[in-house]
Amino acid sequence: MRIASLLPSATEIVYGLGLQDSLVGVTFECDFPADARERAGILVGGMHTLEMTPAEIDAAVRDKVAAEDNLYHLHVDRLRAAEPDLILTQDLCRVCAVPSGKVDEAMDMIGCSAEVIGLDPTTLEDVFATILTVAGAAGVPERGVELVGSLRARLAAVAARIDDAGSAEPRPRVFVLEWVEPAFLAGHWVPDLVSAAGGEPVLCAAGSRSYPTTWAEIATASPDLIIVAPCGFDAVQSAEQAATILGDAPSGIPIWAVDANAYIVRPSQRLVDGVEIIASILHPSLFPPPTSDQALQIRCQKAENAVFVEDAPCEIERRDAERIGFRARIALKVAFRDQRLDDVETRALADVQRARDQRHALRLGRARHIAQDGRRLHDGADETVAVVR
Repeated sequence: MRIASLLPSATEIVYGLGLQDSLVGVTFECDFPADARERAGILVGGMHTLEMTPAEIDAAVRDKVAAEDNLYHLHVDRLRAAEPDLILTQDLCRVCAVPSGKVDEAMDMIGCSAEVIGLDPTTLEDVFATILTVAGAAGVPERGVELVGSLRARLAAVAARIDDAGSAEPRPRVFVLEWVEPAFLAGHWVPDLVSAAGGEPVLCAAGSRSYPTTWAEIATASPDLIIVAPCGFDAVQSAEQAATILGDAPSGIPIWAVDANAYIVRPSQRLVDGVEIIASILHPSLFPPPTSDQALQIRCQKAENAVFVEDAPCEIERRDAERIGFRARIALKVAFRDQRLDDVETRALADVQRARDQRHALRLGRARHIAQDGRRLHDGADETVAVVR
């Protein structure tokens, strides 16, 4: 079996089923597992948005859609050379991957007879069904049953722990922001994640599409907590974006930034990781705290529980301030992005030293950043800098 995956979530499912050796093609966005783009050729390219703000990305996508221009480019010659037996694609979101119609056109052009399966889940149950579908099409249905069974067991464990706690308090009302500029509420399976984590999703319903909203509408919905999970961004990038909404968000409620790219927006088995992360945010007395690469608290409900980093864009919980150098890590990220590597250590250290009441070790790296056809390469030796109060 030779499998071409034309969307990142399908690549993750293929790996989850233990079929990675069958992969002959992936997309430029297939960054998990880490070796996916090295193991198989890149069949799909697209826009490089590393240098763009959320507003600029939104405008670029709208312009391309209005012009009926392609957001993704399928390399037909590479598809022909890959000779796949099974092609995994989608029609759910035009801005997320190559539509199956474009794949059909390419197959007709090159005379490819591979089986094409569209994966278009809109709920968490649908995601489980797509795993079973891929497993069946690849000839390993028993692996799909086993994987889905393990995911359901993890969800049941989360629910049982919450139920056993027997809290008389109502479930926390949670608003998930999928894009910051303009503001978009989360849809599809995201409300299911919140519900499975013991929360009540507001301004959205399971299976519904994501759509624009306003901060006035968000305030009227009276959320107890806001999760910032912009599509395509990790925890630190989400935190950078969350910092920009502090003036608009309802005051007095916690704000968290989550690695949406890994745990929220891709319909694969890692959505269950997302449930566990959200549960740890909503029920901190019942679950271990999320790691700093999973989620970061940007604003606390009580100021005495927070530490303010001078010149930083936001407040962060003391635990997270101690675990990572927040501003330093962002400075490092920006330096990679801008390829201004010489002053990384100076900028990072200056930011860490401005942080109050912190005691932590920050690992800095000398790196070079290469973005070519969606590939990233970070090279170099690490250097540890101890910062002691």
